[in-house]
Amino acid sequence: ESLGETLSAKLPDLINLDPILSAQLVAELFIEELDEVIMSLFSKDGGATQYKFLHTIISGDLGRTDPVAGPVLTANLTVDHHQMYLALLARLHPDMVYEYLSTHDTYRPDECLKLCQEYDIADASAYLSERMGNVTGALQLILQTLESRLMGLKRSIRGMSTSSYDSSSRLRFSSSLNKKRVSSGEISSKHAKEVKDVKRILVVALDLCERNSGTASTRTEHGSQLWFNVLDRLINAKGFLRLAKEQPQHAKVMASVLSELLQLTMQRMVSSV
Repeated sequence: ESLGETLSAKLPDLINLDPILSAQLVAELFIEELDEVIMSLFSKDGGATQYKFLHTIISGDLGRTDPVAGPVLTANLTVDHHQMYLALLARLHPDMVYEYLSTHDTYRPDECLKLCQEYDIADASAYLSERMGNVTGALQLILQTLESRLMGLKRSIRGMSTSSYDSSSRLRFSSSLNKKRVSSGEISSKHAKEVKDVKRILVVALDLCERNSGTASTRTEHGSQLWFNVLDRLINAKGFLRLAKEQPQHAKVMASVLSELLQLTMQRMVSSV
């Protein structure tokens, strides 16, 4: 058995130990068989090792460490390899799909849209719909997701014990929307993540509006309407969330979130309308 065959057999273990060093090894010894190497990794553990290998290259981690091996492997990846990576990303790390799509163009939008719809990845599905020309439909999907996440946050906040409040407690969210301070202590990490997820989907909506607003000399009525659709949905949020029927302490928490979301929207909107 040759050294190359031995290394190839041990490659999955090496990738799990150190993906960057393993990728450097592939660039040095197996660049001509790159496709075979990538395909061989899937059967080992359902794609986890294959994902680590591709992510090391596509994320730029390898290129930042090795300015020679990084570009060499990147140049040898095909669109099929990128599609493979996206399928793994959608299954293993769905929250990372939107960022990938918005910063790369080495994929087939129609195939990716089906994939994102299959895994119910709203922000990525909306981005791809926008790319394919359905801007209004994309924004509607994002706003529906925003409302769904707000409802989920309300239910979660409703489960907080009212005994953790007193009559003088003040509830505040930081500008990053991922920390809330209560007089009796900090919000749980679960609630903090839910608030962060709400802000994240709003930012996706605002990015869409910004991309479709045009320049200062080419502003369109359609572009302005997108912004006002977002603003209208936030202004009316207290109504569809029925905060008047919630415990005062819980309603105050949700009102704080909505206030921060409105502030963020207005800040982004000012320079684009």
